[in-house]
Amino acid sequence: MYRSEIDTIANSVMEAAASTTQRQKSKVKVHRVKSCPQPFDLIFQIACSKDSLDSEFTEAKKMIDFLRKKGREFELDAISASGMTALTQCALDGNLKSVKALIELGANVNKKDGQGLTALHYAASEGYINIVKYLLRCNADVRALSREDQMPMDVADGEDVRKLLSRVTLFYSPIHKKLTRQASLPAWL
Repeated sequence: MYRSEIDTIANSVMEAAASTTQRQKSKVKVHRVKSCPQPFDLIFQIACSKDSLDSEFTEAKKMIDFLRKKGREFELDAISASGMTALTQCALDGNLKSVKALIELGANVNKKDGQGLTALHYAASEGYINIVKYLLRCNADVRALSREDQMPMDVADGEDVRKLLSRVTLFYSPIHKKLTRQASLPAWL
């Protein structure tokens, strides 16, 4: 790696650590696992922290396609040393562009992280209504249970997020399981 790239990565990691410290001082419902980040973690955390992902997304897609052509499987849903997937990290950070990019690349919207939480749990717990709506449109399981038997609605922050998730949870009763989510999404979503 070039020196400037290393400096950029180091600065991004420092900024991510500072935002984590600031978020931990506020009321947090979701527990984070701290650990030393691995190179794989750093790449995705940096990608998740960028505001403009157009070039990064293109490069990531090329890298994944290249690895797949070479017969190497690329685990987009891997749980990092910090205990999170790239998608759960982006949802927690409130980065809708990154969430969209990862799902387009093939990330599993219902993949649970090391704590048994999905991206929908994290987005709901932080009150990110736009990410919650997007994840629901991408077939996120509104009834997914964490290790502590909590659904996204149980950890939701903000009245609008709580109301949306309670409506959708009620709408997706066991009776409606035969309907596909795409066909059965309510008009107000």
